[in-house]
Amino acid sequence: MSIIYWEYAGTRYKRKFQAIQAAGRDFHKIKCGIFDDSILSFDFSVEPPQTLSQLIDERCYQLRDKYSYIKLWFSGGTDSTTVLNGFLQNNIYIDEIIVYSQSLTDDFNHIGNYELNEFTLPYLKNLSKHLTKTKFTHYLVGYRDYLKFLDDTWLEKKNDLDIRTMFSPRLRGSNFCNIYADLYPRISNIQNKYYDIQYDTDNVSQYQHKNVELFYTSSDLPSLHAKQCHIVKNYLKTTKQISSTKQIVRELVRDIPVAKEHPSLIKTETDLKDRFFCLKSGAMMKQDPNAKLIDRYKYILNSKINGISVKNLNVGFKLSEIYLGE
Repeated sequence: MSIIYWEYAGTRYKRKFQAIQAAGRDFHKIKCGIFDDSILSFDFSVEPPQTLSQLIDERCYQLRDKYSYIKLWFSGGTDSTTVLNGFLQNNIYIDEIIVYSQSLTDDFNHIGNYELNEFTLPYLKNLSKHLTKTKFTHYLVGYRDYLKFLDDTWLEKKNDLDIRTMFSPRLRGSNFCNIYADLYPRISNIQNKYYDIQYDTDNVSQYQHKNVELFYTSSDLPSLHAKQCHIVKNYLKTTKQISSTKQIVRELVRDIPVAKEHPSLIKTETDLKDRFFCLKSGAMMKQDPNAKLIDRYKYILNSKINGISVKNLNVGFKLSEIYLGE
């Protein structure tokens, strides 16, 4: 995967808020990029002849052949469950499976971690009995971590304002990788023409190292992303719906997840161009509050760039607009 960047007036920036500062009141003119030409030049208007299952299998073998050490970041949701199932069903070895919990107080039992505590961790504990050579890692991101993150350098290091942050560690060597279960189709119907439109407000804004592999969207196998898009597109055409929802994607191109969402955290269709923070973040701040850390967070939210509150600058910039045909 190429390293994400934001571009304004011909200059590329490694951090989103650096580009916003450079652009001033013209920040809406900022462009964002992550995909190389081999993806953008692929003809996504033609549906690949392979089945989705065949392409997922191919991607699993491809990653195993490409790297000597692969780390799969797993949540138990539909996206990562589908990826894990692909490796397991083909008996393809995974070197390490990683999960992480977050807490402002080092009490990791709040409902923001509900899926992990109730479903994902018990599932992985059982799985570890069978995958005896695979390393299982559980990161606990707690008070001391947030004490370090929530400082004056937040806008210099991060590319969004969500207090629950993604972690993409830099790995030494070119033959290692972090596998993330991204991206999923975001299909729009514009004047009877279909497009997959991706924004930087998804997890990808935090994937800042070359050792990241997005499982579903890669220059090594662009047909996998294309196949997903066409399955959703064909469904939308048949049902005459105007736009897609995450639930449609889950039902059509994903496996049944290991984890079930807490009833209060079930995601609805949101405008991902302007996402502020996820439901799990709100749950963590409400049920797992730490006054010192929340004050620091509020300070960051109230800071300004070019006289504009960063809360009003947390907009989504378009990563790509892929034409899928009529």
